[in-house]
Amino acid sequence: PETKPEESTSQALTRLQAKLRSGDLSELPKGSVKRGTSYFLLITSARPWLAASHYAEAHGAQLAALGTKDDLEWAVSELKLTSPSWLGLSDSGMEGRWYWVDGAEPSENLWAAGQPDESTSSDGGEDYAALLPDQSLDDMPASRNLPFILQWTEGGNSGSLTKQLERVAASLKAKRPSFPAGTQNINGSRFLAVPESMSWDQAHNLAQAAGGHLAVPSSEEEASWISTSIQELLGEEGGCWIGGRQKGTATPIWGFVTGERFDFVQWAPGQPDTEDGPKKCLQLGRGQDADFGYRNAAGEPSEARFFLVEWSAPSRRNMPGAGEANRPAGAEDWLVKYRQLFRDGEKISHERWKRRHDKNVEDFADDMESETRTARRFSREAEKLVDGITDSMKENGEVPEKLNLPDWARWAARAVEKEHERALAKQQGIWAEYETDFADAMSRYCGDINKEIRRRQAQGDRDGAAYLAREETAAADKSYLLAILNGDFPEVPDERDEEEDE
Repeated sequence: PETKPEESTSQALTRLQAKLRSGDLSELPKGSVKRGTSYFLLITSARPWLAASHYAEAHGAQLAALGTKDDLEWAVSELKLTSPSWLGLSDSGMEGRWYWVDGAEPSENLWAAGQPDESTSSDGGEDYAALLPDQSLDDMPASRNLPFILQWTEGGNSGSLTKQLERVAASLKAKRPSFPAGTQNINGSRFLAVPESMSWDQAHNLAQAAGGHLAVPSSEEEASWISTSIQELLGEEGGCWIGGRQKGTATPIWGFVTGERFDFVQWAPGQPDTEDGPKKCLQLGRGQDADFGYRNAAGEPSEARFFLVEWSAPSRRNMPGAGEANRPAGAEDWLVKYRQLFRDGEKISHERWKRRHDKNVEDFADDMESETRTARRFSREAEKLVDGITDSMKENGEVPEKLNLPDWARWAARAVEKEHERALAKQQGIWAEYETDFADAMSRYCGDINKEIRRRQAQGDRDGAAYLAREETAAADKSYLLAILNGDFPEVPDERDEEEDE
């Protein structure tokens, strides 16, 4: 019989991943070594620090915390270390303040001579510690591809990202911030990508519990960094939750969880969309079309592989000025100009229909007056009735479906019945010829209004978007759009009460 090939470390970790993530340490990959209540394993496939940390999280582990010289000596010997390897020690959250991922500060001088030197010549600085074969530590840039040491602890890992996030809030209250390893400082705002698939609401709550919030781009620089970083993390697929969400029911408006202006959001092509039900949560990533950018999503765990947490001072936020949130930002002026442009574009087709339509109404009014004036028992009262019907018809611009003559005037029914049937049939025929053009015009009008609504939503112009949303709803009515095409521009309906979707 053929000999079964020996399982590699990577294959073993893949097979055991679910058990390890659940805390079941009854089986570990070959090469794992126990010390106290923890198990350690050297992964020789080199990765940047952040990727190594995410790999550890994905397999229920943390990057190793080795707090004493004895620990370092033991690890080099037992794990047969021959090259620098990543550990769970960093000052990325607060420059010069080194913490192990379990929250402890280094208690001994574990560094190699002259280290940490905090060199700024490397891209992003040297904020992460690696264990050297000589049993000392060196600070290195996160971009270095190095082997790394995993650690599992019986009863749970105190250095998991979830545990690190729990400790942040307390450290902020104590005014001695201890941000998780892997946190990036962008002009005083700190960001941390958490490699966990959970709902938008769960990520939002966890970020808040950690004293922060789901990340919000407050400047061009932050927006660029967020986009570049998330694109690198995600690779070819997946998404990351961002701190934006739609609020409102009748007219949903996009906004950030911090109340900042809804700026610096570059939607992916075709986004936001309304397919497959409501999608009110903001995600940055790739869809099936492979285009990278901001997308609206339903907020389900399966839609995101990461969420991005931010800790920022209110003074650094892109808040609206006094009264800005309630200003319609020129939506009325835009609509006035657009209505006129739209009417001009539809003028030839519409006026051809309108001339024929109005002529038919006028002819029927004349015919009805002529027929009733020659009818028997014509009276002053009958004349007033006919005048009222014709005046109403001219005002409404339509041949009525029914004349609704009172009982005392039923004598006139026979006199005008044939003329009414003829005029009504002609009106319906004229409309049938114009109906396709009108439907196309309505689609263009509502489509253009909707594009402007989305543009204003993306800019955070809530009132302007709500104003135009009422116009879009009203324009779906035939008589409302006909009034616009006729140049009798109606008032946009008053705002309806909306329930905030908190």
